[in-house]
Amino acid sequence: RRDWQLTAPYPDINGQSEATITAVARGLVLGLPADVAIRVADDGDSVVVDMRSASRYGRHDLGDNADRITDFLAELDQEVAGQVGAAPAE
Repeated sequence: RRDWQLTAPYPDINGQSEATITAVARGLVLGLPADVAIRVADDGDSVVVDMRSASRYGRHDLGDNADRITDFLAELDQEVAGQVGAAPAE
């Protein structure tokens, strides 16, 4: 949904407790690329998701990376909250 370009195929997570998804996102204003990494780790009791976003060019991103992370994690929270208590898919 975000028009990010994957830099590697989705990781095969069968039997693994951690996976990282990598992609390139484009800035809103100038369209400059930023490297995005989303790590998903399952410790058995819970799943932890963390994310980083780093601009490839320039010293300042005008808050673009922070906005990208905040927006993604907020949307993820909404998706997960919508599934809590939902009937399992058949």
